[in-house]
Amino acid sequence: MKGLLTADINERYAVALNYRQIDRFMIQVLWWHFVAIGLLTLGNTVFRLGLYFPSPFSWRVPTLEEGAVTIVLGLLASAIPGGLYGRMRNHYAWRVLLSVSFTAYSYLFVFISGGSIEMHFHFFMIMALLVMYSDWRLGWLVLVLTALHHGVLNYLQPSWVYFYGRNDFAIVAHGLPVAVMALFTTRLCQTQRQSVAILEETRRVQEEDLLKRREAEETLRESEEKSRYVIESAGDAIVSIDAEGAIREFNRAAERLFGYTAAEMAGESLTRLIPERFHEAHRADLHRSLESGERRLRSWRNLDLVGLTQDGRELPLEMSFSRFEARGRSFFTGILRDISHRKQVEAELGAARDRALEASRLKSEFLARMSHEIRTPMNGIIGMTGLLLDTELTAGQRHHAETVRKSADALLTIINDILDFSKIEAGRLRLEPVSFDIMVAVEEVGELLSSAAAEKGLDLIIRIAPDVPRHVVGDPGRIRQILINLANNAIKFTATGHVLLNMEREESADGEVLLRFGVSDTGIGIAEDRLEHIFDKFTQVDASSTRRYGGTGLGLAISRELVTLMGGTLRVTSRLGEGSTFTARVPLPIGAASPRATTAALELSGVRGLIVDDNEINRQVLRERLASWRMRADDVASAAAALAALRAAAAAGDPYGVVLTDFEMPDGDGETLARAVRSDPVLRGVPMVLLTSVDQPEGAEHVRAAGFGAYLVKPVRASLLMDALLTVCGARLEGEAGEMVTQATLMRRGSERAQVEPGALLHVRVLLVEDNAVNQQVATAMLEQLGARVDVAADGKEALEQVALLPYDLIFMDCEMPEMDGYAATAEIRRREDGGRRIPIVAMTAHAMEGDREQCLAAGMDDYITKPVSPAAIGAVVRRWVRTSGARNTAAPAETQPAALDAARIAQLRATLGRGDGAQFRRLVETFLGDTGVRLGELRQCLNRKDAAMVRRLAHTLRGSCLSLGALRMTEVAGALERVSAQGDGAAASLVDQLEAEFRRAESALVTLLEPGQT
Repeated sequence: MKGLLTADINERYAVALNYRQIDRFMIQVLWWHFVAIGLLTLGNTVFRLGLYFPSPFSWRVPTLEEGAVTIVLGLLASAIPGGLYGRMRNHYAWRVLLSVSFTAYSYLFVFISGGSIEMHFHFFMIMALLVMYSDWRLGWLVLVLTALHHGVLNYLQPSWVYFYGRNDFAIVAHGLPVAVMALFTTRLCQTQRQSVAILEETRRVQEEDLLKRREAEETLRESEEKSRYVIESAGDAIVSIDAEGAIREFNRAAERLFGYTAAEMAGESLTRLIPERFHEAHRADLHRSLESGERRLRSWRNLDLVGLTQDGRELPLEMSFSRFEARGRSFFTGILRDISHRKQVEAELGAARDRALEASRLKSEFLARMSHEIRTPMNGIIGMTGLLLDTELTAGQRHHAETVRKSADALLTIINDILDFSKIEAGRLRLEPVSFDIMVAVEEVGELLSSAAAEKGLDLIIRIAPDVPRHVVGDPGRIRQILINLANNAIKFTATGHVLLNMEREESADGEVLLRFGVSDTGIGIAEDRLEHIFDKFTQVDASSTRRYGGTGLGLAISRELVTLMGGTLRVTSRLGEGSTFTARVPLPIGAASPRATTAALELSGVRGLIVDDNEINRQVLRERLASWRMRADDVASAAAALAALRAAAAAGDPYGVVLTDFEMPDGDGETLARAVRSDPVLRGVPMVLLTSVDQPEGAEHVRAAGFGAYLVKPVRASLLMDALLTVCGARLEGEAGEMVTQATLMRRGSERAQVEPGALLHVRVLLVEDNAVNQQVATAMLEQLGARVDVAADGKEALEQVALLPYDLIFMDCEMPEMDGYAATAEIRRREDGGRRIPIVAMTAHAMEGDREQCLAAGMDDYITKPVSPAAIGAVVRRWVRTSGARNTAAPAETQPAALDAARIAQLRATLGRGDGAQFRRLVETFLGDTGVRLGELRQCLNRKDAAMVRRLAHTLRGSCLSLGALRMTEVAGALERVSAQGDGAAASLVDQLEAEFRRAESALVTLLEPGQT
């Protein structure tokens, strides 16, 4: 109730209905009522005018006292609302007070008139006035107050209401119209309020729209001002044109650029700023843009054009015009930038780039030429020194010759480094990814460097984590080159201690493995201020004039470039005086899976082994290796601890099955331990394996006499160590002493499997043509183990010079090399032979795709092996092409060539067709010989006619018939001819010659088979 009286519940409509004006009007009306009631009271009491009022109902004449009371009450009814308006403005309670005051005047008018019916109509006037507030509650308030007034006075003082006295019917008769009017006014107020609400909402929306419009206009004005400021302050020229090409905007930068003022260019054509030769193109582009609706002028987008200044100068400009629509018209605004300086810089950069490229080309060409010019006499020196060493020499002469050979080899290594770096800088170094055994590659590095480490008394340790996948895809030659460079540096800068080559797997995903190669040493270390420059070319740790260590300073630079080329990283950590660790992380795809545990390794499963070595890293490597073969491995650091462990194990009933011991240890060497074991009745049967970093001067027999069953020089290949353990453990189980197991005996067994004895190639001269220095070292080592005398050529040109200089028995030829590749070199060698002595040439390449073998054979090569090469593969090739009796190969003897016929196929055919007297097999052979001879004649004729299609068809037919009969060599040559016949070069003729030669061999072998008594 309090809120109803103090708060304006019509606040929403106060403004719309203009309550303040209505309030002031109502106060005026109240005072008019006061004047009216005063005049009526005066006239009725003093002048008795009511007696003369023309009304059907006579007015009562009030007394003077009643008149005085009426005037006082009227004054209060007007004065109270008027006085409280200032304090109760806009409050609903004031309008209630106003309604009560008007009702009071109605009472006074009725009272002072003596109940005259005319005065009763004042109630209707009040309700009509209050309708101005559109508040039906005020009307109903008047209605309720009036009903109470009439009803009460009708019984108490009817003369104050009705002149004729009490009248119950009059209450109903008078109240009913008032109630009806109240209903109508209520409806009217509601309708008015709804209209006002609509008008108010409309006004509000209009005001919001107006406000938004003003804000938009203000924003637009600010945007125009900003745009104008940006345009005028822009560093680039900004020009706007209309659809006719007339200039509408021309900023200050444009004035500075072209030399015209904005006033001068207003309305002028844009062609005034363009040389005349571009006018037509501009007009055509403008027309095209207007016709097609393109947002940009096609000819002026991303183009460097020419502008024309006021003084006639032409400027190179970068232009871009954009189209926009305004007031139904098309305009184009663009940015023009002077690029004279940029053009000058580009020209200078282009000239500098050309000079740099030319300098790089000349440098690479110079290095390649000088490398070739130096290598050519160096190869002659090495080759002639080799011939000299094959002759009878005194000890002094042999020493001098060996010194020459070693010095030449060292110089050749430097030349190879320089050539490799020149290839890297020229971007001509290419990787040859193949699937290879990463363990074998790392172990080969250890074998190549073992002698260098042994000379300095260092332990060279090879650790390969058991979880490293054996087969990966990469360039094994380059990986070996990186490891050799890092390990060579470690050996060079280490005086005592060890060098550790460690390989681990960091992570693998999606068929790729991230391998971490680490080379650690206990050498001199690297100063912190030198670490950031250690990979720079021609940089060394000790760069002083009195430096103790040699080298060109290229090895680390080459290694980092190779690792980067493989997508990896090479880092170094070091502490001065404590050693260094170089870490290469290289991602490699995982190759074809191979069994993780071979049958031989399973035979070692469960065998208990004891490792004796004072070097913790050596013990860790051996412990991991034995664990990978499922052996039970323990390790100790001294001979005394080893004896204690052996005796404790024997006493516990779980003796050791094998002992692997180092030779040199602080408190007793391996020999002392072995003799102590052999003198102990309980331990004497335990097999002993000696692992040493240096060859024992007394030889294997002395080691065997000490009690060892095997003697291996570290670092030891995992496969050789496994074979040694299998041999000594097997000999113990069989109760046989057996021969002393050494690297030589183990490798001899492998060579026997390849049917080539070590040393069988003594006095055989082999030319190795290979551009990769590491591949040269690996293949050379393998061939030298077979006793061959090996010379090396780095490309085809050097190979030709070497062949012209020395008589070689066998050539291993890489296919892809700089200067001259293997195919071209082979073709030239065959051309120079011209039917004379034919040197067997074996392709040695990383390619292993279908058709590669045929391409090599078509080029004139005799055989084909893929990288990475293995001793077994080289031994098999040597067995096929070189006689091992020590005599020089004067031609490719029939007995050393691959067999003309497949013995297994011949046996199958004879078993199938040879029943009875063997007539069917004889007819098959005779048919083959007759038909093949005819087809070879046709093949020669088609070749002369250059009918490639017919040559290909005949070659295909011959390949099928040769394959059926088992003529394997003829099948290979016919297949190669089928592939290359479409080329139309000399290769086809060479293959036909080979095919005819192979046919004569096959014919001779088949005729021999048909002789009586042959089976």
